[in-house]
Amino acid sequence: MPRHSTDSDLDDTERSILKRREEHGWFVNVIAGDELGPGFAYSFGLYEEFSHPEIIVFGLPADTMQTLVSDIGKHIRAGIKYSAGGRTKDLIEGHTCIFREVNPLRSPDLPPEALSEDQIYSCYLSLRSSPQETDLSSMET
Repeated sequence: MPRHSTDSDLDDTERSILKRREEHGWFVNVIAGDELGPGFAYSFGLYEEFSHPEIIVFGLPADTMQTLVSDIGKHIRAGIKYSAGGRTKDLIEGHTCIFREVNPLRSPDLPPEALSEDQIYSCYLSLRSSPQETDLSSMET
């Protein structure tokens, strides 16, 4: 069942996050990288608000990941739908973003409401600026 900022059992942090999700349609949470793994950013609310899988991005600078997930959310709000295996060059100039399904069992830090296999996409970036794209299909998700 969806949570709302008006629910009486929330703490101040939860209320703040839900208010932002209600205002914009989604919230972006950024987790810093450490010795155990790379940093990542993920959306919260895209599935509930737009029936679109949540987005998670790994390993880029925190501000880049936050902007990327936010920009994807803006495109989704405008009616664009991304799909697993889909590619777009409309997010970061000179790079291709490739969407892949995420295995929720490989993402233990995500909130429980995001852990349905058909509800999470990861956006991988081709780091080559030439027309040739990096084939990331063999990367484990």
